[in-house]
Amino acid sequence: MLGKKPKSSQIKLIKNYQEIAIFIPNLGVWDSTVIFFASFAISWNSLVILLTLVAWEELANLEAILAFSFFWIIGLILIYFVLLIAFRKTYFKINQENISLTYELFGFRWQKPKPAPRNELNKLEFVPKYYAKDTGGNYRKCGAKLIIYAGTKQYQFSSLVTEITVDTEIKQYQISSLITEFELQWLAVELSRWLGLPLETTKLALNTGQKNSYQGEKPYSSKIKLSKHPQAISIFIPPYKANKSLFSELRPAIYWNSFTLFMTLFFCLRPWPENILLVLFTLTFWNVGLLMSYQILFPLFGTTYLIINQNTISLNQELFGFHIQRLKPTPKDHIDQLEFIPEHYYKDSEGDRQKREAELIIYLGRKECKLTGIATEIELKWLAEEISQWLNIPLTQLIRG
Repeated sequence: MLGKKPKSSQIKLIKNYQEIAIFIPNLGVWDSTVIFFASFAISWNSLVILLTLVAWEELANLEAILAFSFFWIIGLILIYFVLLIAFRKTYFKINQENISLTYELFGFRWQKPKPAPRNELNKLEFVPKYYAKDTGGNYRKCGAKLIIYAGTKQYQFSSLVTEITVDTEIKQYQISSLITEFELQWLAVELSRWLGLPLETTKLALNTGQKNSYQGEKPYSSKIKLSKHPQAISIFIPPYKANKSLFSELRPAIYWNSFTLFMTLFFCLRPWPENILLVLFTLTFWNVGLLMSYQILFPLFGTTYLIINQNTISLNQELFGFHIQRLKPTPKDHIDQLEFIPEHYYKDSEGDRQKREAELIIYLGRKECKLTGIATEIELKWLAEEISQWLNIPLTQLIRG
């Protein structure tokens, strides 16, 4: 197991004879998860403000407030949730007396749970990332975990989200959704050494890392251009022709965007300030519609450029002359892992069998660089093996049962 801090990590570890403290920073406002939930919160609260203003003219002030109090509570909870995932900082500390978990948001601090006695700490366990089948037969990614057992409490450093209670006897606290597997490995070793406790590691057979034994060649019909030499590897992926799956997505995308456009134009004709609030309400609809359109148009007309040199890695895409920087130049030594997920089938919420395209994921700390939507799985596997060989990093592959 690695015991070295990843170069991309922003986690701060302070340790001395008296205590060991771990500081986990926030996501920030430009994280994609934060942006999505923020747009939804803006849409919801804009609608509630508008409905309240309309009701204010028809009802008495108190009646208007009471009529929409439930919706206001939901809106405030959404805002709090967005602020929490964007700006919350986390502090985990163990000293000679107790174990404490503290959160901070805009200068306000609170502890949950209450500090536990240090002498109750009895076990450290590290669980690597793995894939498991759920009851519907679908593959589900399970994030790596570092579990600290202290009496009836379990403190989990995990890539999962939110804080949960497992049952009435054992309380489980998931500390953060911002920690990578390699950061967890580093923290696990540091805690084990400082506490003098052995580190138990769960061994799983669902992940494999294959060293560079690749002898394959580029598929004959592939139009992908690969340039590789000791100084750099560059990949150019052109558009590919339409298939049935794209056409099946075309009709709902047209319906959704037409409805959203009509709704937005209609709202723009409303009087001030009602029009502004109604247009803000459509933000979530536009987010979904633009994503649907992008997923159809990019495979048909978009190109992808992946460049890795001795210093940096970058991923850029181009669609109708617009350049999209999927991954700005990032230090090459931030690359932690290569993961290839083959094409597989899963059941959707209605029980229908759906196909999920193959993916190649390059992990760079908390960032993920994804290659997907390539014409054939064999081409993506060829690229995965070539990148793995050039970087001299094992390729982790999902095993299908």
